[in-house]
Amino acid sequence: MFPSAGRWSLGARVGRTRVTFGSVGVRRRPVPLTFVWPTSVAVESPRSLLVVENGAGRVVRVDPLTGNTTAVIPSISRPYSVALAGSGSFYLSAGKSLLRVDSAGHQTLVAEADADIGPIAVAPNGDVYFTTETRVFKLAGGAGPPVSIAGTGVAGYSGDGGPATSAQISGPHGLAVTSDGAVLVSDANNGRVRRIDLRTGLIETWAQFGSPRGMVIAPDGTVYLVDGSTGQVVHLMIDGRRLGSVRRVFRDPYDVKAGGDGSLYVVDTSVSGWLYRVAPDGSSAVISRH
Repeated sequence: MFPSAGRWSLGARVGRTRVTFGSVGVRRRPVPLTFVWPTSVAVESPRSLLVVENGAGRVVRVDPLTGNTTAVIPSISRPYSVALAGSGSFYLSAGKSLLRVDSAGHQTLVAEADADIGPIAVAPNGDVYFTTETRVFKLAGGAGPPVSIAGTGVAGYSGDGGPATSAQISGPHGLAVTSDGAVLVSDANNGRVRRIDLRTGLIETWAQFGSPRGMVIAPDGTVYLVDGSTGQVVHLMIDGRRLGSVRRVFRDPYDVKAGGDGSLYVVDTSVSGWLYRVAPDGSSAVISRH
């Protein structure tokens, strides 16, 4: 055992004579970062991630290369999802509130709902979408009163091919805005991903999975989706056709986000949850403190 990292000489001493056999470099062993029931991640840059610790009631900023963490919001009740808003700010769902947090950490209430708010997605034009347990809402330009765009239907009625406001949605765990004017929502309790056409207001089943959760549209236009029933992150075309999956099978994957360099960041939740980086070559490693 070496007491610290660095270069150590190895040798022996007999009386007043000392013999050096050589030296060895000792590196500090990386220690995996753990998070208390993490539920969401956002990629600010290759050196900055935002992670929501639902169990600890806080939001932290993580450097994925060094593992250094800083509390952005040290204490808040029931945080769940985070999405970037531009200019160094981000949106955060916490209980029944949707907040905008600026670069200085100041919080502004932008919307409230009659139930806990889940995942958030921000469109390129600044429109914000969020969900509750049974509905999907739009917040035009990130301000003004939220408008329900899906999920007021009766239980057991999918609504495929009809108005999204007549469809039934239950337990949405993921949300993404496509470049062709649609919103994808993980209808987790119904085992499917729904596509809401924002121009026509119609809804359809985009894909079916055992337990669809977080999702992201990657820079190349393809989709990565967490399937909690298999512990996999699945790779799909924008039309729902399956391309493959990430090699690693996770314990309890919850959310996934993409970096500009082609990497993925996967939240593997638990009372001591981990955050993984999946490199463009498919290799993966838990983010650790070095």
